[in-house]
Amino acid sequence: MSFRRGFKFLAIVFSVLTIISLVFYMIYNNIPWFSITLTMFTISYHLIMRLAVGTVIDILTEKGLNHNSLWFREKSFEKALYKRLGVKKWKHIIPTWEPERFSVEENNMKKIIENMCAAELIHEIIVLLSWATLFFSLFTPDWKIYIWIFVGTAFLAAGCDMFFVILQRYNRPRVIRLYERNKSV
Repeated sequence: MSFRRGFKFLAIVFSVLTIISLVFYMIYNNIPWFSITLTMFTISYHLIMRLAVGTVIDILTEKGLNHNSLWFREKSFEKALYKRLGVKKWKHIIPTWEPERFSVEENNMKKIIENMCAAELIHEIIVLLSWATLFFSLFTPDWKIYIWIFVGTAFLAAGCDMFFVILQRYNRPRVIRLYERNKSV
C-alpha cells in the first residue's frame, strides 16, 4: 500500500472511530468516552485537513509558483541550521506523498522546483492549521481539562509537518542550482 493510500485509509478509519466513540459517549455519557471521542475527532481533523489542504493548494498553484519570490528564497541562516539539524542524515527516510511530482523522468526541472514550492506551502499551511485544534477545546465542558488533547496533537502534528517544510527548503536550492546550470548550457 502506498503512503498516499495508507494515509487516506487512516483518515477513513479514524473518522469511523470518531463516530463509533461518539455513539458510545451518547449511550454512556461519561468522561472516558468523551475523551476518546475528542481524541478520535482531533486525529480525524488532522488527517482530513491535510488531504483538503493538499488538494486546494494543488488546484490554486496549478500554474506554478515563483521560486524566486521572497518567501521561497533561501535565507542566509538556513544552511547552518540544516547542518545543525543533520538534515542530510535523515532526509532519505521522509516519505514522499507523490514521488512522480519530483521525478526527472516525468517532469522538467522547472516543474519539479514549482512542485517543491507547492509542497512547502502545503506543509506550512498545515502547520498553522494544526494549531487551530486549540479552538476545539472551547467546545468541551471544561477546556482546562481537555486542552491537553489538543495541545498534544497540535504539537505532534505541526512538528511532523515541519520536517517536510525543512526537507523542501533544504533540497530546493540544490535543484535550482542544477536547473540554472543546465539552463545556461
